[in-house]
Amino acid sequence: MLDKKMLEKEIIDEYLGVPYLHLGRNKKGFDCWGIIIDIFRKKLDIKIFDLLDMITYKEMWGYDGEDDYVKDYSHEMDWQKFDNPKFLDIILFSNCKDVPNHAGIYLSKNKFLHCAGKVGAVVTKLEKRWEARANGFYRCRGLKDVN
Repeated sequence: MLDKKMLEKEIIDEYLGVPYLHLGRNKKGFDCWGIIIDIFRKKLDIKIFDLLDMITYKEMWGYDGEDDYVKDYSHEMDWQKFDNPKFLDIILFSNCKDVPNHAGIYLSKNKFLHCAGKVGAVVTKLEKRWEARANGFYRCRGLKDVN
C-alpha cells in the first residue's frame, strides 16, 4: 500500500515548477498530459496511453467536435469516471464547447497538479473557474490502494 502523504510530497517536490512545453514529455517541459504520463509511469509503475499516439491533434482535443479524449481515455485504459475525486484521480477540464482540453492529477484537500501555459507545473485549488470546467474525475482501475 502506498503512503499518500509521502507520495503527494514526492510528486509536488519533483514536479512543481517544471516548465510548460506544448506536447512536452520530459522534465525539460511537460504539457498537461505529459506530466500525468510521467507521474503514473515513474511514481506508480503504470503505463498509460499517450494522446500523441492518436491520429491528429484535432482529434486529441476534440476540435473535430467529437469527444475522442474521454472516449479513448475511459475505454482504452480501463478508467472509471467518478463524481467525487480521490488522490491520484485524473481531472478532465472542458472548454466552452464542453469538450475536454486540459487535465490534471488530483492531490488532496481539493487541490490538483497540472501543467499549463506560462506557469508550468503548479498546484491549484479546485474552485470557481476550475470547478465549473471540470468534466469528470477518472480513476485507474489498476491503481494500488493509497492510504
